[in-house]
Amino acid sequence: MRKDLSAILAVVTGTAGAQIITLAFTPLLTRIFTPEAFGHLGVFVALSTILMPIAALTLPIAVVLTKSNNEAKALSKLSTCIALLACLIFTLFIVLNKPWLVNVLNAQGDGMYLYWVPAVVLFGAMLQLSENWSIKLSLFKLRAKISILHALIINLLKLGVGFFIPYAITLIVIAIVNPLINALLLGLPVKNAIKNETENLPNNDYRQLLARYRNFPLFQSPQALLNALSQSAPVVILAALFGPVSAGFYTFSRTILAIPITLIGKAVGDVCYGRFSKQVNLQQFAQAKKYFVHTTFYLSVVALLPLGIIWFFGPALFSLVFGEKWFEAGVYAQWLSLWTYFILINAPSLKLLIVLKKQKQSLLINIISMPVRIAMLILGGHYGNDEWLALKLFVLASVIHNLVIIALAYISCEQKNKNSNNRAINYDS
Repeated sequence: MRKDLSAILAVVTGTAGAQIITLAFTPLLTRIFTPEAFGHLGVFVALSTILMPIAALTLPIAVVLTKSNNEAKALSKLSTCIALLACLIFTLFIVLNKPWLVNVLNAQGDGMYLYWVPAVVLFGAMLQLSENWSIKLSLFKLRAKISILHALIINLLKLGVGFFIPYAITLIVIAIVNPLINALLLGLPVKNAIKNETENLPNNDYRQLLARYRNFPLFQSPQALLNALSQSAPVVILAALFGPVSAGFYTFSRTILAIPITLIGKAVGDVCYGRFSKQVNLQQFAQAKKYFVHTTFYLSVVALLPLGIIWFFGPALFSLVFGEKWFEAGVYAQWLSLWTYFILINAPSLKLLIVLKKQKQSLLINIISMPVRIAMLILGGHYGNDEWLALKLFVLASVIHNLVIIALAYISCEQKNKNSNNRAINYDS
C-alpha cells in the first residue's frame, strides 16, 4: 500500500503542479480570448475526442495488461498501424463532407481547421501509448515532471501567441500540437527505457495478438466512443442550437472542472489500474474489492470540498477570477459540478471493469445511457428552447449513468471473489 501511495503522490504532485500553472495562466487567457473563441475550440476538441476511441480501437490501454515488454511493443506497433489507417479514413470523410460539417457546427470561417482533426486524433493515440507504457514501467515520477513541463510550454504558447493573435485559430493550432508535444516528452524516455529489448513476434502472430485483446476493439472501444459522444455532444449541440458563445461557456466551465478530475481522478485511476491488474492476475479478488471500496470512498470525501465550492459560489467566483463576461460560465459550472463529482469517484470503477474484462457489460450500459443523455439535451434545447433545462436534464442522466457503473464494478468484483472461493473449497474437498 505504501508503494501505491508513493505512486499516487508522485502523479498527484506532478498533476497538481501542471494544474496550478494552468490556473495561474487562465485569468490572463480569459481576458485575451472571448467566449466565442473558446466555443470554436470546444467544437474542435469535441470532434477530436469523439474520434479518438475509434483511431487505435483503445488497444493502447491494453499495453498495461501485457505479460512482457516484447508483447507490449508488438501491441504498440499494431495500435499505431490501426491509428494511421483510421486517420486516413477520417480525412477522406472530412474532405467529402466539409460544407455540411461547417454548416452544422457553425464552424469559424471556412472551417479549414477541420482538416486537422485527424492529426490530433493520431497524436492522441501516440500519447495514449506513451501514457500506458509509463504506467506499465511504473515511471510515475517521470510523468510528474513531464506534466509540469508540458503545462508550462502549452500555456506560454497560448499567452505569447494569443497576445498578438487573440482569435480562435490560435487556441485551435495549439490544441493540435498539444498531444504531440506531450507524447514526445513522455515517449522519448519510455523508448530509452526499453530500447535494448527486441520485438520477436512474427508478423503472422499479430492476428493472434489482436484476438488475445479482442475485448478492447469489440467492447472497450465502442464504450469509449459512446462515453466520448455523451461528454462531447453538449458542445456540438449547444453550438448548433444556441451558437458558439453558449458552447464557449460550456467548454470553459468543463475545462475548469476537469482540474479535480485530472488532479485526483486520473492519478488515482492510473495507479489503481496497475494495482487491480496485479491483484486480478494473482486471483486476489477480495483484495481488489477492498482496494476498490477504499479508493472510491476516499475520492468521494476528497471531491466534496472543491466541487462543493463551485456548487455554491460558481457564478461569483468565475466573475471575480476570470472577468465579468464569464459569469454565465459560472452558472454552467454549478450544474456541471454535480456530474463532475460522480465522474471523479467513478475513476476506480472504470479501471476495475477493464481488468475484470467486463467491457461487454459496460458497453451495454453506455449503449442505453448515451442516447438517453443526448435525448435530454435535445429535449431541453430544441423542443424546450432552454439551454439551462437541457443542461439540467443532461446532468441528471449522467449522474445516474455513473452510479450504475460504480454498482456494476462492485457487483462484478464480488461475483469474481465468490467464484474464486467456491473453486478453492471444491479443490480442498
